[in-house]
Amino acid sequence: MQGGRKARIWPEVYDAYGDLCKAHGVMLSDLISLILLFAPFEAPALIRVVLMDNWDFTSVQAGLFIADLASKLLENVETVAEGEDLSELLEKYKETAKGASYAKLRPKKLKPGRRAEESRE
Repeated sequence: MQGGRKARIWPEVYDAYGDLCKAHGVMLSDLISLILLFAPFEAPALIRVVLMDNWDFTSVQAGLFIADLASKLLENVETVAEGEDLSELLEKYKETAKGASYAKLRPKKLKPGRRAEESRE
């Protein structure tokens, strides 16, 4: 896998993850990449809530974003993952993503102040 891309991470978040990663011998960049890779498959509701609460996405828009993200990740990572441990895991997610209707997923909890109607769009 290649690295070198830069992402802006809030200092408070970086410090918390960085300190723990250092203490446990985990590469922070690998942890972040794996979290971002598996989030659309394992935690789509989390992505939905983040998009709806911070960028005013509707539930449907967030679902379409997640579906597009999952598709793009599978497409991009498939070429890199051959021969890596990720290839077996990705096969599992390909089956999950086929025909999945991420647009119909609902967040489990609403933040205080968010109207319930907004999550049902």
